[in-house]
Amino acid sequence: MTLEEQLKSLHVQLKKTSKWPSLYMFKFVMPNDESTVQQVNSLLPSTGKTSYKTSKDGRYIAVTNVARMPSAKSVVDVTSNVAKVPNVMIL
Repeated sequence: MTLEEQLKSLHVQLKKTSKWPSLYMFKFVMPNDESTVQQVNSLLPSTGKTSYKTSKDGRYIAVTNVARMPSAKSVVDVTSNVAKVPNVMIL
């Protein structure tokens, strides 16, 4: 399944299962590289609460952001923008 198909599926699923506006948890895993983390942070909702967890060996970091989102489309837009950052895995 392509990223575009996954995002479309996410949009449909969110519209069916959530009432908007709603809290949404974004979660991404990436190499523990300051520039990558900063780039991802710049794309996340600034109104959300962001937390970080590094892997045991310190090579990877999980970035979680919980924010009140106005619509399913806004969630897909954020996810789509973060997906463009190299080496970032969407959870």
